[in-house]
Amino acid sequence: MSCLSFLGWLALLHLCSGHGASTEGKDGTVTPLTDYTVRLAGGPDSTQGRVELYIGGQWGSVCDTGFDVTEAQVACASLGFNQGQGSFLGNQFGPGSGPVHLDNVVCTGSEFVLDDCQHSGIGSTNCTHDNDVSVSCIGTGYTFRLTGTANVYEGVLEVLYRNQWGSVCEHGFDARDAQVACNSMGFGHIGYAMGNIFGRGDGEIWLDEVQCVGDEINIGVCPHNPWGASDCVHFDDISVTCTPLDVAVRLVDGPSENEGRVEMLFNGQWGSVCGNGFTDVEARVACYSLGFDQGQGTFLGSQFGPGTGQIWFDSVSCTGTESTLNECSHGEVGSTNCTHDQDVSISCIGTSYEMRLMDGDFPYEGRIEINYQGEWGTVCSDEFDAFDAQVACSSLGFGRTGYSMGTVFGRGNGPVLLDDLNCAGDEYNIGNCQHPPWTLTNCLHVQDVGVACTPVDVAVRLVGGATEAEGRYEAYVNGQWGTVCDTGFSAVEAQVACYSLGFDQGQGTFLGNQFGPGTGPVWLDEVKCFGNETALNGCQHSPIGSSNCSHDQDVSVSCVGTGYEVRLADGAVPYEGRLEINYQGEWGTVCSDSFSAIDTQVACYSLGFGRQGYSLGGEFGGGSGTVFLDEVGCVGDENNVGNCAHNPWTFSNCIHLQDVSISCTTVDVAVRLAGGATEGEGRLEMLVNGQWGTVCDTGFTDVEAQVACYSLGFDRGQGVFAGNQFGPGTGRVWLDSVDCVGTEAVLNECQHSQIGSSNCSHDRDVSISCVGTGYDVRLVDGVFPKEGRLEIFYRDEWGTVCDDFFTDVDAQVACESLGHGRVGRVLGTSRGAGTIWLDDVECVGTEANVGNCVHQPWGFTNCAHGEDVAITCSTSTGENYALRLVGSDGLPALNSGRLEIYRGLNEWGSVCDTGFGDKEAQVACASLGFTQFEGTFIGQSHGPGSGRIWLDNVNCTGNEIMLDDCQHGPWGTVACNHTEDVSIQCVGPWPAMPVRLVNPAANTSTPTEGRLEIFYFGVWGTVCDTGFNNVNAQVVCASLGFGYTGEFVFNLYGPGTDTIWLDAVSCVGNELSVGNCAHSPWGSTACTHNSDVSVRCVPI
Repeated sequence: MSCLSFLGWLALLHLCSGHGASTEGKDGTVTPLTDYTVRLAGGPDSTQGRVELYIGGQWGSVCDTGFDVTEAQVACASLGFNQGQGSFLGNQFGPGSGPVHLDNVVCTGSEFVLDDCQHSGIGSTNCTHDNDVSVSCIGTGYTFRLTGTANVYEGVLEVLYRNQWGSVCEHGFDARDAQVACNSMGFGHIGYAMGNIFGRGDGEIWLDEVQCVGDEINIGVCPHNPWGASDCVHFDDISVTCTPLDVAVRLVDGPSENEGRVEMLFNGQWGSVCGNGFTDVEARVACYSLGFDQGQGTFLGSQFGPGTGQIWFDSVSCTGTESTLNECSHGEVGSTNCTHDQDVSISCIGTSYEMRLMDGDFPYEGRIEINYQGEWGTVCSDEFDAFDAQVACSSLGFGRTGYSMGTVFGRGNGPVLLDDLNCAGDEYNIGNCQHPPWTLTNCLHVQDVGVACTPVDVAVRLVGGATEAEGRYEAYVNGQWGTVCDTGFSAVEAQVACYSLGFDQGQGTFLGNQFGPGTGPVWLDEVKCFGNETALNGCQHSPIGSSNCSHDQDVSVSCVGTGYEVRLADGAVPYEGRLEINYQGEWGTVCSDSFSAIDTQVACYSLGFGRQGYSLGGEFGGGSGTVFLDEVGCVGDENNVGNCAHNPWTFSNCIHLQDVSISCTTVDVAVRLAGGATEGEGRLEMLVNGQWGTVCDTGFTDVEAQVACYSLGFDRGQGVFAGNQFGPGTGRVWLDSVDCVGTEAVLNECQHSQIGSSNCSHDRDVSISCVGTGYDVRLVDGVFPKEGRLEIFYRDEWGTVCDDFFTDVDAQVACESLGHGRVGRVLGTSRGAGTIWLDDVECVGTEANVGNCVHQPWGFTNCAHGEDVAITCSTSTGENYALRLVGSDGLPALNSGRLEIYRGLNEWGSVCDTGFGDKEAQVACASLGFTQFEGTFIGQSHGPGSGRIWLDNVNCTGNEIMLDDCQHGPWGTVACNHTEDVSIQCVGPWPAMPVRLVNPAANTSTPTEGRLEIFYFGVWGTVCDTGFNNVNAQVVCASLGFGYTGEFVFNLYGPGTDTIWLDAVSCVGNELSVGNCAHSPWGSTACTHNSDVSVRCVPI
């Protein structure tokens, strides 16, 4: 591969200047460079290995003299990893071959490639290959520690960088950063930022403005300021604790044990909680932690006064599912700029406030009274509205219906308990709504509020309009006609008003105050409807008769609905022309300002042409008479353009040159793709009025591409916007600003600007690909069915995908298209054959197929097959791997042996005993199929292994399913040798693997003969016939309950599908399952399904 894809554009000038370029070491040595490429060799994956350089046509290595983490980071940056990411691993991946190209490398850390650093000159060294440099670019090499306390799990956070310990600034540091730090130190994803509680560090302040997402391996790889770039002092050094907060909670200074100021006991000291962002949601979590029912609790501001001591929590934000406040999101523990005047108070009384209605003529109306601390009192009418009334009525058993009656039911006695109520509307009791502290009010009993818990019994009418279908809206309440104020009134409220008058649902237009002022009371104000009510008094509103509006604000509405007559004038055919509308007996026009495709479709619908059509601007000239409508804004479901939102009738600054014309037919177009490599991709062109033209890319996305492809005969949902890839076209730009929902059959059904009206140039002509989801993908040569080399089928040929810039997001798109869901990650590389179809793949993550992602043109790549990407689509929390036990004789063992791991792709290795104990042995045995919690670590009883040592520092809790679910060091990165290989003893018999016989012709679910299949790693697979005999068949039959009787019938029942799990099976004859017999590694075979074993069992 050329240097470009590895080193990036920043190093382009220096490294890719062509043949005859040269490089100069800082000692003055000049060596010609005809090519200069970097790779990692000998490592377990593409992120770590021996550093090798391709110089002068030959791969060579780098000597470790003076090499450290800074040089490793430069090497990793030249490979495309993040600046500042990289660890020096000594000579871990062994000696290389060829020349040693660089020695005495010294970098500052700002370089892009190693050759920019000081060095001895290319080829100038006395090193041997035993000194070859190895690095890891994973980013986990930063070491952290906690200092300043006696506890290992808390303290000042410090990081080792360039061999010097330094601290981390608290600026921007939050719980997510703390949890990443704690996880990298082995405590798991728990922990809290503790401000500066554990004092100051010393030395450098290495990190500032750390911003972790939360899934990083190490905070050194989270976004942050450059290393050492900080305006902090050591008073700002962050402290963290890596253990869940152990807190107690209490309520203080309230009148009962159910309410009070929230206080928390932390580190032996009681403190309070700041009210920043605190709501009823957080109050309910606090109450739940105190033993109250889920969902019970009300935030009371700072009602119960200030506390003392530390303010432990600030900016608390809960989802409502937490058990305690410390499980919610919050600021640094103990770090706040709040004062105790902001201390949180809550009530956990819940729905237990008793209420009643007094002095009404009926049970459903009266003055509201509420019982608080054993005493009945009243509620002030200040700010009391329909929301508050409906909550009160709901708690009294009348349902969420009702309205305020002001003070009509007179004065009560006792205390005025509540004032300035502010209910959201979903509370169970008005005592749970927001309000000032109980009894804190400036009201007198003349302000005691009353409610009616039944819909208002009113008559309605329209007055002063030109017809019976429009006019000023009036309501008859308590024997008197009155009006409605326009505060907040809109088309939604007009439609409810019209429906109450007998017009169709959804019919009605708010006309402001068009029909003048009325007389009498203003009965309703601040009306707010959802649109499904049957009358205005069923909507939210202020208390009936309580309004400060004048009659100049009286509401007028039109319920004409579909009665507005519309026509098309001066068009050559019936379905197009200038749009005209009849209002109050006069024909007039409609202004084209803001007139869109949606407005056109409503107009066409009212003309009987259906919801179709498009604007033609002023094509049919100016009309005459009044310009009735301007600034029309239809939603799209109206029955008539006169019912859409618009300026008041006749209110317009337009002249007749701006009269809108429309066409009520779908555009008669043909569509084609031009300039593409295949018939499934190209520049999108449309034939309109006999002339081919293009489509502008303004607002064009995959949604519009899918509609275009569907109109060309491709499957629904298939299509990708390819920018301007296939170049400019000629002729007219027919469509611009296309906006599709995705359900349309052709582009001209989508919203768009006027056909042929665009200021785009042909440089913006749309190109698309309709190949879509038709790209077949597969995984090849993996150990497990959900892993392997990614291959894609294009132009009737399978090919591979280069790993350049290929990320876990790209892997997840590939896995989704394989049917495994949006899971997956990159495993590394696996050499394939054929064409390398894709390179530089960059998926957003929402694509249906990896072929639909952004990438280089098909087949354009500078990669070799050594860079073919391999992925896994496993949903396991760990890696895909197999386990086995190997005896001292080197043969597979049943329940006691050296623990070995087979990790993709294709190498068995051992486990180092550092930290390994019985818990780890139990997890290993459980993953081998033995009973969980039965396993013992037996040291190195079965001797040393060979090959890789895969894991070290394994630390399990005992509840894990697989070893990789436990804490452990990076795969393949260990300081052990094979004399430390783990051996374990798994108690109990070797577990039986489920098997079945597949015989489609049998009329039973348990046939006595059929193709042999075995269940392993969640997948049924077959067994190859290599070495298979009757003894093996008898073990199969015994495990199926037929006894040790049976015969091998070769391949009688034909080939299976999925994985061939077993090959070279050799049973003794007393095994519980064929999977317990000796065999080649699971999934490792050269067989095809034509060799699948069939077995016949003879019942005994």
